[in-house]
Amino acid sequence: MRIPLLKRLCAESSWGQGMLGTEEDLVAEIGHSLTALFNTHQGSSGLQADYGLPDFNTVNHSHLNWVRSVESEMLSLIAKYEPRLKIHSVKGELSPEIPDKVRFTLQGQLRHTPKALPVLYHSWITREGQVYVKR
Repeated sequence: MRIPLLKRLCAESSWGQGMLGTEEDLVAEIGHSLTALFNTHQGSSGLQADYGLPDFNTVNHSHLNWVRSVESEMLSLIAKYEPRLKIHSVKGELSPEIPDKVRFTLQGQLRHTPKALPVLYHSWITREGQVYVKR
């Protein structure tokens, strides 16, 4: 995903130096991007048919196979649609506290920064299919 045009232009101008923000701003921006990506149903975007998570409700999976399928989809989507993040792993597990919630841990590092900054995002999917991403 690219930096919005206005943000790039402002950062490149003499009066907008530093407008791109800090690394923490970038990490937060990527988190918002991942939330949008994972909450979009595949096929609903007019621009890219494969943007978003597919509908897993129509497939008969065991819980473990379903979690592995979502992990694989998340890895593929991040690699394609969030180039600012070099993802190392996505690990999913059923929540022991809340049986209808699945948690995912996304581990990686920022690309295109002066130093390799490791990042860790926590994500969960509710029974209703809503996906949340937090740092």
